[in-house]
Amino acid sequence: MKNNTLPRKFLSYVFTFLFITLILYVTSGYWHELENIRKINTLSLFTLSVLFFITITVNGFNLKLFIEILGVKLIFREWLGIECVRAFANYLPMSAGIAYSATYLKYKNDLPVSKYISFLAGSTLIMLLTFGCWGIILLVIRYLFLSDFNPILLSTCVSFVLVGVISLWMPLPSIENTNRIIRWIENARSGWQLIRSNRLLLIKVMSLQTLSVLLFSTRLFIIFQSLSYDIDMIAVILIAVMSMLIRLGIKAKSS
Repeated sequence: MKNNTLPRKFLSYVFTFLFITLILYVTSGYWHELENIRKINTLSLFTLSVLFFITITVNGFNLKLFIEILGVKLIFREWLGIECVRAFANYLPMSAGIAYSATYLKYKNDLPVSKYISFLAGSTLIMLLTFGCWGIILLVIRYLFLSDFNPILLSTCVSFVLVGVISLWMPLPSIENTNRIIRWIENARSGWQLIRSNRLLLIKVMSLQTLSVLLFSTRLFIIFQSLSYDIDMIAVILIAVMSMLIRLGIKAKSS
């Protein structure tokens, strides 16, 4: 047992060192941007830090709910730790946070990668539905009160909602085949079927995702105010929704 533990500890130290080195390398070209932080007062920085940690906790709890449906129970330290790594590592090339989470859950909790893919797909589709609905609501509010209408954004949000709705209710026939790739696809399909058939889970996840949008919007609003940008909260929430949708597209492409 000791012989197995030592190499694993050594590999974990090597992985941590490489991970930190990669972060420093990728962010080295942006250090001059830190000058802008001086424009933000100490109280705002503290508030932003607290809101960021709350956002990570909300997203981590969201991960916990999904993974439990797939048959793996994560303790607080695990789901919060995974989300902390994902939050920072996903800013690195190739969505490193996704690879880390999939590897950890496979080797620590014996969760097949195909099941983890079903979590990613399910989470993304529910986000499209949630953020798309929020985008439509905000665009309608801006039109009613500010006479500001953007047909391109509205049609984009409507298409996202349609994709989410279709994915939740479209029948998914099972596939019976001994081929390894087909079995892998069937495993992912069954995982997504478990997720979408649990209505209580969908309500909880959409609520958590809404809370995550509001937290992100609050952080953006504080930053805009600290940098002396005069912008209303509805516009900030709309920016937050659209930026999260763009990030979803980037993650999906890199994954």
